[in-house]
Amino acid sequence: MKKRYLSLLFSAAALLMLAGCGNDDVTFVDPRDAVIPIDTNIAYAAEAEPDHDPYVLYYADPRPEENGENRVLRIEYRKWTFRALPCDGINPHSVDRAGRNDKFYVRTQNSYSFDVVNFETNETKTVSMDHTYAEDGQELYHKPRAIGAYNDKYKIQLLSVKNRPAADVIDVNTDKILTVLGDNNTTVDVTATGHSFWLDVDHCGVIDRVNNYLWIYRVERNELTGRLTFTLTQKYNLRHPIHVMERVEHARNEKDLYLFYATYEGDLSLTPPFYPAVAEFRFDPFSETIEETRVVEFPDSNTTIDGIKPVTHHIGITPDGRYLIAPDYDGHVYVVDRDSYKVVKTLNAGLGAAHVNFSERYDVAIVTSHYAPFVTIIDLKTLTVKDEVTISHHDFDPQTKHLLQPHFSYVDPDGRYFYTFATQDGDFVKIDLATDQVVDRLHTGGAPEQAHS
Repeated sequence: MKKRYLSLLFSAAALLMLAGCGNDDVTFVDPRDAVIPIDTNIAYAAEAEPDHDPYVLYYADPRPEENGENRVLRIEYRKWTFRALPCDGINPHSVDRAGRNDKFYVRTQNSYSFDVVNFETNETKTVSMDHTYAEDGQELYHKPRAIGAYNDKYKIQLLSVKNRPAADVIDVNTDKILTVLGDNNTTVDVTATGHSFWLDVDHCGVIDRVNNYLWIYRVERNELTGRLTFTLTQKYNLRHPIHVMERVEHARNEKDLYLFYATYEGDLSLTPPFYPAVAEFRFDPFSETIEETRVVEFPDSNTTIDGIKPVTHHIGITPDGRYLIAPDYDGHVYVVDRDSYKVVKTLNAGLGAAHVNFSERYDVAIVTSHYAPFVTIIDLKTLTVKDEVTISHHDFDPQTKHLLQPHFSYVDPDGRYFYTFATQDGDFVKIDLATDQVVDRLHTGGAPEQAHS
Protein backbone atom coordinates (compact mmCIF):
# COMPACT_ATOMS: atom_id res chain seq x y z
CA MET A 1 0.00 0.00 0.00
CA LYS A 2 2.86 2.39 0.84
CA LYS A 3 4.40 1.70 -2.57
CA ARG A 4 1.12 2.53 -4.29
CA TYR A 5 0.75 5.86 -2.47
CA LEU A 6 4.35 6.82 -3.25
CA SER A 7 3.56 6.11 -6.89
CA LEU A 8 0.47 8.31 -6.69
CA LEU A 9 2.43 11.13 -5.09
CA PHE A 10 5.11 10.89 -7.75
CA SER A 11 2.48 10.93 -10.49
CA ALA A 12 0.78 13.96 -8.98
CA ALA A 13 4.08 15.80 -8.73
CA ALA A 14 4.91 14.98 -12.32
CA LEU A 15 1.50 16.21 -13.46
CA LEU A 16 1.96 19.48 -11.61
CA MET A 17 5.28 19.97 -13.33
CA LEU A 18 3.71 19.25 -16.71
CA ALA A 19 0.93 21.69 -15.92
CA GLY A 20 3.41 24.33 -14.88
CA CYS A 21 1.90 24.35 -11.35
CA GLY A 22 -1.10 26.20 -12.73
CA ASN A 23 0.82 28.31 -15.24
CA ASP A 24 -1.32 28.37 -18.41
CA ASP A 25 1.71 29.37 -20.47
CA VAL A 26 3.16 25.87 -20.09
CA THR A 27 1.73 23.20 -22.35
CA PHE A 28 -0.01 20.43 -20.42
CA VAL A 29 0.62 16.85 -21.56
CA ASP A 30 -2.24 14.39 -21.10
CA PRO A 31 -0.66 11.21 -19.64
CA ARG A 32 -3.60 8.82 -20.19
CA ASP A 33 -2.43 6.98 -23.30
CA ALA A 34 -2.58 3.63 -21.51
CA VAL A 35 -6.35 3.72 -21.05
CA ILE A 36 -8.92 4.24 -23.76
CA PRO A 37 -12.62 4.82 -23.13
CA ILE A 38 -14.91 3.12 -25.68
CA ASP A 39 -13.60 4.03 -29.11
CA THR A 40 -10.92 1.33 -29.27
CA ASN A 41 -11.90 0.17 -32.73
CA ILE A 42 -9.80 2.88 -34.38
CA ALA A 43 -7.36 3.66 -31.58
CA TYR A 44 -3.96 1.99 -32.00
CA ALA A 45 -4.71 1.39 -35.69
CA ALA A 46 -1.39 2.75 -36.91
CA GLU A 47 0.54 0.53 -34.51
CA ALA A 48 -1.59 -2.57 -34.96
CA GLU A 49 -1.78 -2.40 -38.76
CA PRO A 50 1.64 -1.14 -39.91
CA ASP A 51 1.28 -2.65 -43.38
CA HIS A 52 -2.09 -1.07 -44.07
CA ASP A 53 -3.63 2.33 -44.60
CA PRO A 54 -4.23 3.52 -41.02
CA TYR A 55 -7.47 5.24 -42.05
CA VAL A 56 -9.67 2.28 -41.25
CA LEU A 57 -13.05 2.16 -39.51
CA TYR A 58 -15.03 -0.81 -38.23
CA TYR A 59 -18.80 -1.17 -38.01
CA ALA A 60 -21.21 -3.81 -36.75
CA ASP A 61 -24.18 -4.77 -38.90
CA PRO A 62 -27.05 -6.33 -36.90
CA ARG A 63 -29.28 -9.33 -37.57
CA PRO A 64 -31.78 -9.54 -40.47
CA GLU A 65 -34.70 -8.72 -38.15
CA GLU A 66 -33.11 -5.27 -37.83
CA ASN A 67 -32.38 -5.10 -41.58
CA GLY A 68 -28.73 -6.06 -41.14
CA GLU A 69 -26.70 -9.04 -42.34
CA ASN A 70 -25.19 -10.28 -39.03
CA ARG A 71 -21.59 -9.28 -39.82
CA VAL A 72 -18.84 -6.75 -39.21
CA LEU A 73 -17.35 -4.36 -41.77
CA ARG A 74 -13.81 -3.07 -42.24
CA ILE A 75 -13.87 0.20 -44.19
CA GLU A 76 -10.69 1.74 -45.59
CA TYR A 77 -12.09 5.18 -46.11
CA ARG A 78 -9.14 6.68 -47.97
CA LYS A 79 -9.36 3.86 -50.52
CA TRP A 80 -13.18 3.85 -50.38
CA THR A 81 -13.40 0.08 -50.09
CA PHE A 82 -14.81 -2.33 -47.52
CA ARG A 83 -14.64 -5.98 -46.51
CA ALA A 84 -17.09 -7.96 -44.42
CA LEU A 85 -16.83 -10.95 -42.09
CA PRO A 86 -19.87 -12.91 -40.90
CA CYS A 87 -20.51 -13.31 -37.18
CA ASP A 88 -21.24 -16.62 -35.49
CA GLY A 89 -23.20 -15.01 -32.67
CA ILE A 90 -26.60 -13.37 -33.03
CA ASN A 91 -27.13 -9.65 -33.61
CA PRO A 92 -23.76 -7.84 -33.61
CA HIS A 93 -24.14 -4.29 -32.35
CA SER A 94 -20.57 -3.16 -31.79
CA VAL A 95 -17.02 -4.10 -32.72
CA ASP A 96 -13.96 -2.85 -30.83
CA ARG A 97 -10.26 -3.48 -31.27
CA ALA A 98 -8.76 -5.81 -28.65
CA GLY A 99 -6.08 -3.38 -27.54
CA ARG A 100 -3.04 -3.36 -29.83
CA ASN A 101 -4.02 -6.61 -31.52
CA ASP A 102 -5.31 -7.21 -35.04
CA LYS A 103 -8.37 -8.93 -33.63
CA PHE A 104 -11.66 -7.35 -32.62
CA TYR A 105 -14.35 -8.16 -30.09
CA VAL A 106 -17.93 -8.19 -31.34
CA ARG A 107 -20.85 -7.61 -29.03
CA THR A 108 -23.38 -10.16 -30.34
CA GLN A 109 -26.06 -9.04 -27.95
CA ASN A 110 -28.62 -11.80 -28.47
CA SER A 111 -26.11 -14.58 -27.75
CA TYR A 112 -24.64 -15.89 -24.52
CA SER A 113 -21.25 -15.28 -26.10
CA PHE A 114 -19.14 -12.72 -27.91
CA ASP A 115 -17.26 -13.10 -31.17
CA VAL A 116 -13.59 -12.49 -31.93
CA VAL A 117 -12.87 -11.52 -35.54
CA ASN A 118 -9.55 -11.10 -37.32
CA PHE A 119 -9.54 -9.41 -40.72
CA GLU A 120 -5.94 -10.44 -41.33
CA THR A 121 -6.76 -14.15 -41.16
CA ASN A 122 -10.46 -13.81 -42.08
CA GLU A 123 -11.35 -15.88 -39.04
CA THR A 124 -14.19 -15.62 -36.56
CA LYS A 125 -14.37 -17.49 -33.28
CA THR A 126 -16.91 -17.43 -30.49
CA VAL A 127 -16.16 -17.12 -26.77
CA SER A 128 -18.96 -18.81 -24.86
CA MET A 129 -20.61 -17.27 -21.81
CA ASP A 130 -23.29 -19.93 -21.58
CA HIS A 131 -22.94 -21.77 -18.25
CA THR A 132 -19.16 -21.38 -18.44
CA TYR A 133 -16.92 -19.90 -15.79
CA ALA A 134 -14.46 -17.05 -15.48
CA GLU A 135 -10.84 -17.83 -14.64
CA ASP A 136 -11.56 -17.18 -10.96
CA GLY A 137 -14.55 -19.56 -10.99
CA GLN A 138 -17.43 -17.09 -11.24
CA GLU A 139 -20.43 -18.25 -13.26
CA LEU A 140 -21.00 -16.31 -16.45
CA TYR A 141 -24.21 -17.03 -18.40
CA HIS A 142 -23.93 -13.50 -19.74
CA LYS A 143 -25.21 -11.61 -22.74
CA PRO A 144 -22.80 -8.88 -23.87
CA ARG A 145 -23.90 -5.26 -23.47
CA ALA A 146 -20.98 -3.05 -24.55
CA ILE A 147 -17.35 -3.81 -25.34
CA GLY A 148 -14.65 -1.19 -24.92
CA ALA A 149 -12.67 0.52 -22.15
CA TYR A 150 -9.21 -0.96 -22.83
CA ASN A 151 -6.26 -0.79 -20.42
CA ASP A 152 -2.85 -1.22 -22.06
CA LYS A 153 -0.98 -1.47 -18.75
CA TYR A 154 -2.79 -4.64 -17.78
CA LYS A 155 -3.80 -5.76 -21.32
CA ILE A 156 -7.45 -6.12 -20.34
CA GLN A 157 -10.75 -4.97 -21.81
CA LEU A 158 -14.06 -4.47 -20.03
CA LEU A 159 -17.26 -6.03 -21.36
CA SER A 160 -20.46 -4.70 -19.81
CA VAL A 161 -23.12 -7.37 -19.33
CA LYS A 162 -26.63 -6.95 -20.72
CA ASN A 163 -28.61 -9.23 -18.40
CA ARG A 164 -26.77 -8.53 -15.14
CA PRO A 165 -25.48 -5.27 -13.60
CA ALA A 166 -21.91 -6.44 -14.02
CA ALA A 167 -18.88 -6.35 -16.30
CA ASP A 168 -16.51 -9.06 -17.49
CA VAL A 169 -12.75 -8.49 -17.54
CA ILE A 170 -11.15 -9.94 -20.70
CA ASP A 171 -7.47 -10.78 -21.11
CA VAL A 172 -6.89 -9.55 -24.68
CA ASN A 173 -3.92 -11.90 -25.21
CA THR A 174 -5.95 -15.05 -24.49
CA ASP A 175 -9.56 -13.80 -24.94
CA LYS A 176 -10.36 -15.39 -21.59
CA ILE A 177 -12.66 -13.81 -19.02
CA LEU A 178 -10.66 -13.34 -15.83
CA THR A 179 -13.35 -12.19 -13.42
CA VAL A 180 -16.72 -10.47 -13.10
CA LEU A 181 -17.08 -7.03 -11.50
CA GLY A 182 -20.28 -5.56 -10.07
CA ASP A 183 -23.39 -7.57 -9.19
CA ASN A 184 -23.07 -11.01 -10.78
CA ASN A 185 -26.09 -12.42 -8.93
CA THR A 186 -28.98 -10.24 -10.10
CA THR A 187 -30.42 -11.43 -13.41
CA VAL A 188 -32.75 -9.05 -15.25
CA ASP A 189 -34.54 -8.84 -18.59
CA VAL A 190 -33.55 -5.23 -19.28
CA THR A 191 -30.26 -3.58 -20.10
CA ALA A 192 -28.56 -3.79 -16.72
CA THR A 193 -25.40 -1.76 -17.15
CA GLY A 194 -24.12 1.36 -18.77
CA HIS A 195 -20.66 1.61 -20.30
CA SER A 196 -17.79 0.41 -18.13
CA PHE A 197 -14.95 2.91 -17.90
CA TRP A 198 -11.45 3.67 -16.61
CA LEU A 199 -10.96 6.44 -14.08
CA ASP A 200 -7.19 6.15 -14.38
CA VAL A 201 -4.76 3.38 -15.22
CA ASP A 202 -5.40 1.55 -11.93
CA HIS A 203 -9.11 2.18 -11.32
CA CYS A 204 -12.20 1.22 -13.29
CA GLY A 205 -15.93 1.70 -12.86
CA VAL A 206 -19.04 -0.38 -13.54
CA ILE A 207 -22.43 1.33 -13.96
CA ASP A 208 -25.24 -0.60 -12.26
CA ARG A 209 -28.50 0.63 -13.80
CA VAL A 210 -30.64 -1.80 -11.80
CA ASN A 211 -29.69 -0.66 -8.30
CA ASN A 212 -28.28 2.78 -9.24
CA TYR A 213 -24.70 2.17 -8.14
CA LEU A 214 -21.25 2.99 -9.40
CA TRP A 215 -18.88 0.15 -8.51
CA ILE A 216 -15.30 1.45 -8.32
CA TYR A 217 -12.40 -1.05 -8.38
CA ARG A 218 -8.62 -0.91 -7.99
CA VAL A 219 -6.66 -3.31 -10.19
CA GLU A 220 -3.19 -4.56 -9.23
CA ARG A 221 -0.81 -7.19 -10.52
CA ASN A 222 0.85 -9.57 -8.07
CA GLU A 223 4.57 -9.27 -8.73
CA LEU A 224 5.21 -12.91 -7.83
CA THR A 225 2.32 -14.69 -9.56
CA GLY A 226 1.52 -12.17 -12.28
CA ARG A 227 -2.19 -12.53 -11.50
CA LEU A 228 -4.50 -9.52 -11.41
CA THR A 229 -6.59 -8.68 -8.37
CA PHE A 230 -9.62 -6.38 -8.30
CA THR A 231 -10.51 -4.67 -5.03
CA LEU A 232 -13.80 -2.83 -4.55
CA THR A 233 -12.95 0.64 -3.21
CA GLN A 234 -16.41 2.23 -3.39
CA LYS A 235 -20.05 1.46 -4.06
CA TYR A 236 -21.46 4.89 -4.83
CA ASN A 237 -25.23 5.34 -4.66
CA LEU A 238 -26.56 7.28 -7.66
CA ARG A 239 -29.82 9.23 -7.61
CA HIS A 240 -31.01 7.73 -10.91
CA PRO A 241 -29.68 5.41 -13.62
CA ILE A 242 -26.89 6.79 -15.78
CA HIS A 243 -25.95 5.64 -19.23
CA VAL A 244 -22.31 6.60 -19.59
CA MET A 245 -19.47 8.29 -17.73
CA GLU A 246 -17.48 10.47 -20.16
CA ARG A 247 -13.97 11.72 -19.43
CA VAL A 248 -12.50 15.01 -20.64
CA GLU A 249 -10.83 13.93 -23.88
CA HIS A 250 -8.95 17.21 -24.39
CA ALA A 251 -7.56 17.57 -20.87
CA ARG A 252 -5.81 20.92 -20.44
CA ASN A 253 -4.75 20.62 -16.79
CA GLU A 254 -4.52 18.10 -13.97
CA LYS A 255 -8.03 18.93 -12.80
CA ASP A 256 -9.46 17.69 -16.10
CA LEU A 257 -7.89 14.27 -15.55
CA TYR A 258 -10.19 13.59 -12.62
CA LEU A 259 -13.44 15.11 -13.89
CA PHE A 260 -16.09 12.92 -15.47
CA TYR A 261 -19.54 13.67 -16.87
CA ALA A 262 -22.45 11.27 -16.50
CA THR A 263 -25.71 11.29 -18.44
CA TYR A 264 -28.73 10.87 -16.17
CA GLU A 265 -31.47 9.49 -18.38
CA GLY A 266 -34.24 11.11 -16.33
CA ASP A 267 -37.61 9.92 -15.05
CA LEU A 268 -40.61 12.08 -15.91
CA SER A 269 -42.98 9.83 -13.93
CA LEU A 270 -41.63 11.13 -10.63
CA THR A 271 -43.20 14.01 -8.69
CA PRO A 272 -41.51 16.37 -9.23
CA PRO A 273 -40.03 14.89 -12.43
CA PHE A 274 -36.30 14.25 -12.70
CA TYR A 275 -35.49 15.60 -16.13
CA PRO A 276 -32.68 14.30 -18.32
CA ALA A 277 -29.46 15.75 -16.95
CA VAL A 278 -25.69 15.76 -17.04
CA ALA A 279 -23.80 15.47 -13.76
CA GLU A 280 -20.17 16.28 -13.06
CA PHE A 281 -18.20 13.80 -10.93
CA ARG A 282 -14.76 14.12 -9.41
CA PHE A 283 -12.49 11.12 -8.79
CA ASP A 284 -9.94 11.18 -5.96
CA PRO A 285 -7.12 8.70 -6.71
CA PHE A 286 -5.86 8.87 -3.10
CA SER A 287 -9.14 7.92 -1.41
CA GLU A 288 -10.07 5.85 -4.49
CA THR A 289 -13.58 7.28 -4.45
CA ILE A 290 -15.83 9.31 -6.73
CA GLU A 291 -18.55 11.84 -5.91
CA GLU A 292 -21.05 13.97 -7.76
CA THR A 293 -20.16 17.65 -7.60
CA ARG A 294 -22.66 19.42 -9.88
CA VAL A 295 -25.69 18.58 -11.99
CA VAL A 296 -27.71 20.43 -14.60
CA GLU A 297 -31.19 19.26 -15.58
CA PHE A 298 -32.91 19.91 -18.90
CA PRO A 299 -36.58 20.71 -18.12
CA ASP A 300 -37.32 21.52 -21.77
CA SER A 301 -36.94 17.80 -22.48
CA ASN A 302 -40.31 16.75 -21.13
CA THR A 303 -42.22 15.21 -24.03
CA THR A 304 -42.30 11.77 -25.62
CA ILE A 305 -42.31 12.10 -29.43
CA ASP A 306 -43.41 9.21 -31.68
CA GLY A 307 -42.73 6.79 -28.84
CA ILE A 308 -39.22 8.18 -28.21
CA LYS A 309 -38.73 9.33 -24.62
CA PRO A 310 -36.48 12.31 -23.85
CA VAL A 311 -33.14 10.77 -22.83
CA THR A 312 -29.66 12.20 -22.51
CA HIS A 313 -27.54 9.56 -24.22
CA HIS A 314 -23.92 10.65 -24.84
CA ILE A 315 -22.27 14.05 -24.67
CA GLY A 316 -19.29 15.82 -26.20
CA ILE A 317 -16.83 18.27 -24.70
CA THR A 318 -15.61 20.97 -27.06
CA PRO A 319 -11.90 20.75 -27.92
CA ASP A 320 -11.20 24.00 -26.05
CA GLY A 321 -12.81 22.48 -22.96
CA ARG A 322 -15.28 25.33 -22.55
CA TYR A 323 -18.62 23.65 -23.23
CA LEU A 324 -20.48 20.38 -22.83
CA ILE A 325 -22.62 19.62 -25.87
CA ALA A 326 -25.50 17.46 -24.63
CA PRO A 327 -28.00 16.14 -27.20
CA ASP A 328 -31.32 14.74 -26.05
CA TYR A 329 -33.44 12.16 -27.84
CA ASP A 330 -36.27 14.70 -28.17
CA GLY A 331 -34.08 16.71 -30.55
CA HIS A 332 -32.84 19.40 -28.18
CA VAL A 333 -29.11 20.08 -27.97
CA TYR A 334 -27.99 21.76 -24.74
CA VAL A 335 -24.81 23.82 -24.54
CA VAL A 336 -23.53 23.82 -20.95
CA ASP A 337 -20.77 26.18 -19.82
CA ARG A 338 -18.33 24.08 -17.80
CA ASP A 339 -17.36 26.97 -15.50
CA SER A 340 -20.84 28.12 -14.47
CA TYR A 341 -22.38 24.72 -15.12
CA LYS A 342 -25.45 26.33 -16.62
CA VAL A 343 -27.20 25.95 -19.96
CA VAL A 344 -26.14 28.91 -22.09
CA LYS A 345 -27.85 27.87 -25.32
CA THR A 346 -30.51 25.38 -26.46
CA LEU A 347 -30.46 24.34 -30.11
CA ASN A 348 -32.50 21.95 -32.22
CA ALA A 349 -31.33 18.80 -33.99
CA GLY A 350 -33.26 15.73 -35.17
CA LEU A 351 -35.30 13.17 -33.25
CA GLY A 352 -33.01 10.80 -31.40
CA ALA A 353 -30.16 13.34 -31.11
CA ALA A 354 -27.49 11.31 -29.38
CA HIS A 355 -23.82 11.72 -30.38
CA VAL A 356 -21.38 14.55 -31.03
CA ASN A 357 -18.17 14.84 -33.05
CA PHE A 358 -15.95 17.88 -33.51
CA SER A 359 -13.83 19.43 -36.24
CA GLU A 360 -11.28 21.85 -34.82
CA ARG A 361 -10.38 22.88 -38.36
CA TYR A 362 -13.82 24.39 -38.95
CA ASP A 363 -14.74 24.92 -35.29
CA VAL A 364 -17.96 22.95 -35.58
CA ALA A 365 -19.79 20.20 -33.75
CA ILE A 366 -21.65 17.54 -35.71
CA VAL A 367 -24.68 15.94 -34.03
CA THR A 368 -26.03 12.61 -35.27
CA SER A 369 -29.69 11.83 -34.58
CA HIS A 370 -30.74 8.18 -34.57
CA TYR A 371 -34.26 8.78 -35.90
CA ALA A 372 -33.73 11.67 -38.32
CA PRO A 373 -32.54 11.64 -41.94
CA PHE A 374 -30.10 14.53 -41.42
CA VAL A 375 -27.05 15.42 -39.33
CA THR A 376 -26.85 18.80 -37.62
CA ILE A 377 -23.75 21.02 -37.85
CA ILE A 378 -23.27 23.57 -35.06
CA ASP A 379 -21.02 26.63 -35.33
CA LEU A 380 -19.09 26.70 -32.05
CA LYS A 381 -18.13 30.36 -32.42
CA THR A 382 -21.71 31.59 -32.53
CA LEU A 383 -23.41 28.57 -30.89
CA THR A 384 -25.95 28.42 -33.71
CA VAL A 385 -27.07 25.70 -36.10
CA LYS A 386 -24.94 26.19 -39.20
CA ASP A 387 -26.50 23.52 -41.39
CA GLU A 388 -28.56 20.37 -41.66
CA VAL A 389 -27.17 17.80 -44.09
CA THR A 390 -29.60 15.14 -45.31
CA ILE A 391 -27.95 11.71 -45.60
CA SER A 392 -30.84 9.20 -45.59
CA HIS A 393 -33.66 8.49 -48.00
CA HIS A 394 -35.74 6.88 -45.26
CA ASP A 395 -38.24 8.24 -42.75
CA PHE A 396 -38.45 7.15 -39.14
CA ASP A 397 -40.92 4.34 -38.45
CA PRO A 398 -42.30 4.60 -34.86
CA GLN A 399 -43.42 0.95 -35.06
CA THR A 400 -40.01 -0.61 -35.68
CA LYS A 401 -37.81 2.20 -34.29
CA HIS A 402 -34.98 1.12 -36.59
CA LEU A 403 -32.04 3.52 -36.52
CA LEU A 404 -31.53 5.89 -39.45
CA GLN A 405 -28.09 6.94 -38.18
CA PRO A 406 -25.47 4.97 -36.24
CA HIS A 407 -23.93 5.30 -32.81
CA PHE A 408 -20.41 5.87 -34.14
CA SER A 409 -19.36 8.58 -36.58
CA TYR A 410 -15.95 10.07 -37.26
CA VAL A 411 -14.10 13.21 -38.29
CA ASP A 412 -10.86 12.43 -40.10
CA PRO A 413 -7.56 13.54 -38.52
CA ASP A 414 -7.23 16.78 -40.50
CA GLY A 415 -10.82 17.80 -39.73
CA ARG A 416 -11.96 18.08 -43.34
CA TYR A 417 -14.40 15.19 -43.71
CA PHE A 418 -17.11 13.65 -41.56
CA TYR A 419 -17.91 9.94 -42.00
CA THR A 420 -21.11 8.25 -40.90
CA PHE A 421 -23.74 5.77 -42.06
CA ALA A 422 -27.17 6.27 -43.56
CA THR A 423 -28.04 3.13 -41.68
CA GLN A 424 -31.28 2.01 -43.33
CA ASP A 425 -29.86 2.89 -46.77
CA GLY A 426 -26.79 0.71 -46.14
CA ASP A 427 -24.61 3.62 -47.28
CA PHE A 428 -21.33 4.80 -45.76
CA VAL A 429 -21.43 8.57 -46.23
CA LYS A 430 -18.69 11.19 -46.63
CA ILE A 431 -19.51 14.83 -45.85
CA ASP A 432 -17.16 17.67 -46.78
CA LEU A 433 -17.19 20.05 -43.81
CA ALA A 434 -15.86 22.85 -46.02
CA THR A 435 -19.14 22.86 -47.96
CA ASP A 436 -21.49 20.83 -45.74
CA GLN A 437 -22.28 18.59 -48.68
CA VAL A 438 -22.40 14.82 -49.11
CA VAL A 439 -19.56 14.16 -51.56
CA ASP A 440 -19.56 10.36 -51.71
CA ARG A 441 -21.52 7.26 -50.73
CA LEU A 442 -20.21 3.71 -50.41
CA HIS A 443 -22.98 1.13 -50.55
CA THR A 444 -22.37 -1.77 -48.14
CA GLY A 445 -25.91 -3.06 -47.80
CA GLY A 446 -27.37 -4.11 -44.48
CA ALA A 447 -27.99 -1.55 -41.76
CA PRO A 448 -24.64 -0.87 -40.04
CA GLU A 449 -25.02 0.80 -36.67
CA GLN A 450 -21.72 0.43 -34.81
CA ALA A 451 -22.77 0.94 -31.24
CA HIS A 452 -21.34 3.37 -28.79
CA SER A 453 -24.81 2.73 -27.41
